[in-house]
Amino acid sequence: MKQIAQRIALVCVGSFFALTLCEGLVWLAPQKLLPARLRDLSKRMELYRGTDSIYDADKELLFKIRPHTDTVVDHPDYHVRIKTNLNLGIPSQGPPQYTRILKRYALPLRPRVVFYGFYFNDLNSSNRFNRLQRNWLPVSRYMRQYSILYNLIHESRPQAATEEAEPAAGDGAQLNIVAEDVRRSLARQNRNFEQRWQLTAKEIDDAIQAVHASRDTQVEMVMLYLPSRWEVYWEQLKAQNKLADDLDIDRLRRTVVEYCGQRKLPCFDLTAVLKREAQRGKQLYFPIDGHWNKEGNRIVAAALQKFLMEKGLAG
Repeated sequence: MKQIAQRIALVCVGSFFALTLCEGLVWLAPQKLLPARLRDLSKRMELYRGTDSIYDADKELLFKIRPHTDTVVDHPDYHVRIKTNLNLGIPSQGPPQYTRILKRYALPLRPRVVFYGFYFNDLNSSNRFNRLQRNWLPVSRYMRQYSILYNLIHESRPQAATEEAEPAAGDGAQLNIVAEDVRRSLARQNRNFEQRWQLTAKEIDDAIQAVHASRDTQVEMVMLYLPSRWEVYWEQLKAQNKLADDLDIDRLRRTVVEYCGQRKLPCFDLTAVLKREAQRGKQLYFPIDGHWNKEGNRIVAAALQKFLMEKGLAG
């Protein structure tokens, strides 16, 4: 028994040193000698470190952007300067943080309209928030920033290394979308969907109650459904990558819209607006990054202005 324990210990120690050696070699080797995948991963990790450096820990929100932040983010799709005094829209946050930010920062400003944006990955964000609340130790974030092996294992996807589908939307929009990523994300979204949706709906209910209890009874809360590029370009993506008919890309959107109807909460679903423009051949999202580009933002701003005017909320 003692010999078995010693062998196990030796294996563990040996594995630790082997992994440490591999990490060290990648970090110390000249970039030009590394394989293309490792060079790309090193650049992404540098981006992670630069982006995460603008955040501060927060007991209630888990993290927030520091006041008076002034930094530059370099991304393959854009080069942008982030300069802010108070930012109420924080990347990587989800409904639990939206509601807390609303109560802590937004309502004291006595706004006329409160927009509660909802995105494709917000169920995952709600789940992550509750998990981190129970055990707030940012090990995964640290590993994402500094461990080559962690990122390689995390990104180990059978088809991701070779399959690079770039569906053309209409007449020329190019988006670097891997079909396997779509399948995997939909499968992850459907796991415990109802349980995670109830968790998320509870946060939105809390936001609605906070607005109703606000000192300013004129404030109006509006739900914005912000579709992902997968939802907007779904027909093209599905046809070009032969995705199965039983993949339900609209499940979350339907759920959010039905929720708004049940709560009598004004809802502006931007999916139809963006789909219409996409079918005209317009590129609305960055090729790599999942956010709207300049044209996408312009179209959303115009549609939102029209919505507010129709509802009598503009001006």
